[in-house]
Formats: sequence, structure tokens, C-alpha cells
Amino acid sequence: MLKTINNCIYHTRGDTGTVAFAPTVDGVLIEKYTATFTAKKTFDDEVPVLQKTVNSGMVTFEHDDTNTLAYGTYVYDIEVQYTDEYGKAQVKTFGPYNYYVRPDVTR
Repeated sequence: MLKTINNCIYHTRGDTGTVAFAPTVDGVLIEKYTATFTAKKTFDDEVPVLQKTVNSGMVTFEHDDTNTLAYGTYVYDIEVQYTDEYGKAQVKTFGPYNYYVRPDVTR
């Protein structure tokens, strides 16, 4: 299972799937950007437990991304880099939100 409710992600450990992402600024969709999804156990952790590149508006999770991850509550955000209408480089972070890695029975 992989679903998003109010920007929180619920993900059964080891499951594959995608989460759609459509960044906006002041209600306007950003069309050309690079973005990174980053999840950590706590805000203060130096090293993320999971980091993914957003491709074509999707964060794609593979089996190995979470298969050995301890189930529990994590935090995530998505950092977007883009160029505004004036040609200036911009960075916008969406989040933080909760990322729930749910346990799986069949291993």
C-alpha cells in the first residue's frame, strides 16, 4: 500500500508505487524544475534514511527503498529548484510532512 492523505504518506514497507507531485507557487504550477524527496527519522538527523529524485512529477518507490527500513513514523519534505519568470534561481521546500512506514507481515 502506498497512499497520500493530507500530504502525509502511508507506505507499507517494501511495497512499490508512485506518489504524484505537482509543485505550485502562489497557485501557479511550476513546470520546469528539479526536485528531491528526502525522508529522515527525525528533523535533527544528519543523514536521510531515504532520498529520491522526483521525475516527471512522480516520486517512485522501489522494493529495496524501504524493505529493510524499520517501520514507524518519519518526516519528509520535497525541495524544488526552479528558475522564476525573471530568470532568478529559486528554491522552495514543500513540507515537512509525516511519512509513515507501515509494517509488513510477509517477508
